[in-house]
Amino acid sequence: MNLKTGSVIQVDCTGMGHNGEGVCRFDGLALFVPLVLPGEKAKIEVVEVKKRYGVGRLIEIIEPSAERVTPRCTYYGSCGGCQLQHLSYSGQLRHKKQMVKDAFERIGRLESPIIHDVLGMAEPWNYRNKMQLPVGKEKQELLIGCYQRGSHKVIDTLDCLIQSEWNNRLLKKIRKFLQEIGAKVYSEKNHQGWLRHVMGRTNKDGEALLVIVATSARLPGGRARWQKFFQELENVKGILLNVNSKVTNTVLGNETITVAGEGSLTETLGDLRFSLSGTAFFQVNPSQTEVLYDKVVEFAGLTGSEKVLDAYCGTGTIALYLAPRSHKVIGIERHKGAVEDARKNAEENGIENCEFWAGDVEHYLAKIKEMQPDIVVIDPPRSGCSPEMLAALNDTGIKKLVYVSCNPSTLARDVAWLVGRGWEIKEVQPVDMFPQTAHVEAVVLMSRNL
Repeated sequence: MNLKTGSVIQVDCTGMGHNGEGVCRFDGLALFVPLVLPGEKAKIEVVEVKKRYGVGRLIEIIEPSAERVTPRCTYYGSCGGCQLQHLSYSGQLRHKKQMVKDAFERIGRLESPIIHDVLGMAEPWNYRNKMQLPVGKEKQELLIGCYQRGSHKVIDTLDCLIQSEWNNRLLKKIRKFLQEIGAKVYSEKNHQGWLRHVMGRTNKDGEALLVIVATSARLPGGRARWQKFFQELENVKGILLNVNSKVTNTVLGNETITVAGEGSLTETLGDLRFSLSGTAFFQVNPSQTEVLYDKVVEFAGLTGSEKVLDAYCGTGTIALYLAPRSHKVIGIERHKGAVEDARKNAEENGIENCEFWAGDVEHYLAKIKEMQPDIVVIDPPRSGCSPEMLAALNDTGIKKLVYVSCNPSTLARDVAWLVGRGWEIKEVQPVDMFPQTAHVEAVVLMSRNL
């Protein structure tokens, strides 16, 4: 059969892709079909055909998997925020372990190392401490929610089951207020309008910051009305306005104004306290962050006498978490603003054995060699490490490395590069930081003999 767009066919699903979609085969062509699980027989419509693969849309599950469950969320299937609610949580954890294993074998071309079972959550719902939602408009109705899968159409969401309950309450209140003041929604087509995104950040105590991302500092309804609205909100520490007037898909602009209340709130990790602005980067799942960082400490094998280098330190969360268990920690980060935050966080926590340097690791190669760190920890962005970064680390003479990653593909690529230069993978621990989604975090312990 010659597959073409619109063809309706029956397929058997044999695997899962890294975005949580089912991988099916038809006449030798791989078809990626969201919402289908391995072992299932399904009727699908072909919606896209490429030279090497195709994309399908589920019509009907003919033979369901024993791992299939009924999604809790009424928006699931149209909203693109979650990808795995139709898979049991135990099945999600097994799938994420397999994702890491496949990445090491297929991308890194490495013999499968020791990969432990994924560390999951006892209650994998309502865990996100940060919401960042685009806005849209349909007729005269304001829409706030995640984008529809594969599009920029906003799915209006009244209650998100992976968001904290406090963020969901805040979302209901800000939606009503924005409609009352007639806030005009920004259009990606003609670049007109004011309101771009709604953000909320909460902490473990239920305190929150509300952040509005808009194209100008002008406040529809007037500042006094916004301040009155703030006084009516429960447990909200402040309302911030982030100005992003650029024609871009980037969410945040460079200017943030405090409209009412305070500009930050405090969050804890273990015994540490962090002051967070509404726009600062911080892990979105605080309980699993502690699980992740405890694993970093365990892999590092700290006794209190080690010198540690944190090569992508950001605002210093990992460095400061390691500091009480180390002799000295040096954090390096290219973004000067993050380094300033890291220094402030160290001071506020009374930590004196941390230093933070602004710049790229390769620029500090001589100082790193002079320091002679016992352990290096890296937690790069999803794109992984640059070749220059890996080469600089490799040239320092370090013997022990703990690599934290949110992307199994780039993790496997970088680890393979190191293995090719004499490094050995000791063990890998995946951590489920994002239940109900296709994402997984992993920590890798590596060593080498010089």
